[in-house]
Amino acid sequence: MKLNKTKVEADGGNPATYQDLTHGYNNKKNIFVKKCPPYSRQLQIKLTQGYRSREIWVWTGNLAWNKARAFPYRDNLVLPPNTLPESFNWRVVGGFEVLAVDTSGIGCEVIRRLAYEILKAGALIFSIILPSFNLAVFTKEEDVKNGK
Repeated sequence: MKLNKTKVEADGGNPATYQDLTHGYNNKKNIFVKKCPPYSRQLQIKLTQGYRSREIWVWTGNLAWNKARAFPYRDNLVLPPNTLPESFNWRVVGGFEVLAVDTSGIGCEVIRRLAYEILKAGALIFSIILPSFNLAVFTKEEDVKNGK
């Protein structure tokens, strides 16, 4: 897909942004489709071959890419820096325990949004290790949504 061509979104005819064109804009149906998070394709291939993991790691913050590359033997996903969790389809985490590691302090609101999206996708439990080495654990999507 060439980025210099203007695409029109289905809702109101606004021109699509660069983010739409590079992050899942479906040209044929004129709708926005969420992409899966980075490294999910490798994880999905392993799962279809019968591999069963205990947990999936999600790296966040400024060092997320470096950490995911440093631990290739783990089942890694990445929330890229300055990206909102709801911009991805997290379905690959369904049925797994998810451990996130915040490498640079992404903020409470982004952590809450990430927990909500991952639990909504069907994860059994969501835990996050903060830069201060504190651990936060979320178990129910409704509790995260209600701010508990």
